[in-house]
Amino acid sequence: MRLLALIGLCAGLLHSTVVLAVDSGCAELADPRESGLPTPPADVPQVLCAGFFPFAITVDGTESTRLEVRLVGSGITEVSLGNAFPIVGLSVDGVAFPQTGGFLEVFDDGTRGDRVAGDGIWSRDGIRVSAPPLPPIRSSFFDQMRYTNGSGTQTISIQAVGNNGQYGPARLGLLDPSLRAVPERIEDDLYMTDNVAFLIQPDTLAELLWLIGARPPTADILSVGERVYEKFPDVFDFLILNPAADRRGGIRGALLSAQNTVEGIGRRIFDATADWGSGGRLQSAFALGLTDSGPVLHEIAHQWGFVVGDTLGFQQCAPVHVGIAGTGCGPLGGFEPDSLVDNGDGTYNVSNFCTSAGGAGADTNSYNPLNLYLMGLIPASEVPPIPVPINVDCFSFVQDFINDTFTFAADGIDMVTIEDLIAEHGARVPDVAGSPKSFTLGWIVPTNRVLNPTETGWFQFRSEYVGRQAVGDQELRRTFWEATGGRATLNTNIRALVDDLFNDRFEAP
Repeated sequence: MRLLALIGLCAGLLHSTVVLAVDSGCAELADPRESGLPTPPADVPQVLCAGFFPFAITVDGTESTRLEVRLVGSGITEVSLGNAFPIVGLSVDGVAFPQTGGFLEVFDDGTRGDRVAGDGIWSRDGIRVSAPPLPPIRSSFFDQMRYTNGSGTQTISIQAVGNNGQYGPARLGLLDPSLRAVPERIEDDLYMTDNVAFLIQPDTLAELLWLIGARPPTADILSVGERVYEKFPDVFDFLILNPAADRRGGIRGALLSAQNTVEGIGRRIFDATADWGSGGRLQSAFALGLTDSGPVLHEIAHQWGFVVGDTLGFQQCAPVHVGIAGTGCGPLGGFEPDSLVDNGDGTYNVSNFCTSAGGAGADTNSYNPLNLYLMGLIPASEVPPIPVPINVDCFSFVQDFINDTFTFAADGIDMVTIEDLIAEHGARVPDVAGSPKSFTLGWIVPTNRVLNPTETGWFQFRSEYVGRQAVGDQELRRTFWEATGGRATLNTNIRALVDDLFNDRFEAP
């Protein structure tokens, strides 16, 4: 989930002309570089795009969307997409769809929402959802595909796992209708809500989707940052680059670091802000997939770690993350030390509730004491000793959700102190007294068209929520302020940050 040094790997900048998509679908998201992508086994069709257009609808049944699947394969005569996880209240052409185990037939014959017959894009429209608006923002997934070709009928998973060549599943965003938002037009290719800026730049969208898909070669993501600073002043500590289209098959989030000025956290000191177009303010940009929660807290934590303590047993089973260690659960991994039980047979149990080697993909966990120390939010004296397993067997994990246990095998347990980490990396400079506690974030959404109010509201809710200076009101969704225990703030009100600085450039809607 983390790419720390993605700078200068490809030459050339994007040069965009604003061409608004009359419609949006898998055809508009195709990339000529796809010819070099990994492919699945022979006779298995490859999913290059699976998505809903628009990508989000309200849960009151008043809006509809179209499912599209772009396939590469020969002799395909029938295609259906199914769901292994519950989808509540979905209907197709007025007919209720099963909550689990159903298959929705899609077509490539120019009917039922299919835009072009025989183009390899299989489609179905008339999809609606009528369901309770709780939680107010969520996702449903079609992750199974049934297809018929010369070899018969097969059902496969289109979850992108490893290098399987599939780029699914299809994710449908669902929104409480009260959260719909109409953006204000600032310029022909720039729209804004209070907490989000929408850049209508098709090539910027394509470059960001290429990165998020973890597709080689690495995109020149620096050009995306430069496009942001063509529009905005240098007032952001962090940028989130969040495309207005779903691209599965790669990463949920990535840190693209612009500078580090902190000693004692295991990172080198450097300043590449000018490469991004910043005059020295930007700390990092985060490429973020189209998710309903996270990994914002995770990626922000990566600005200060986690690259310490590998010789002391950290980062086991998840490099550049906490790994299996008793730091307390946090966005970058760890387990609750008080739950550790020695089973006496070379295995150990901890609470499964929030244990993770690499951290949760959603913003579910607050920062633990080690996170807070590395972030400069607490002194070293507030970091308790940490139980760290010796030689964890990363293939031994057993999760028991009923009994809330996470079992792993290891050769023993060491107790690592913050003094051990300081001896290895040096003290943090600046310390807690001199480190910043207030941060600004610009949530930027590249798109190829003007989004509708439901899609706009999706991003507005995400950005506004994580920046609240309050405890979040949604279960298992932390705000940044909450995750730091009230020690730091994250201002995501992009309009307040930039209005007074370039107000003369705004145009009337």
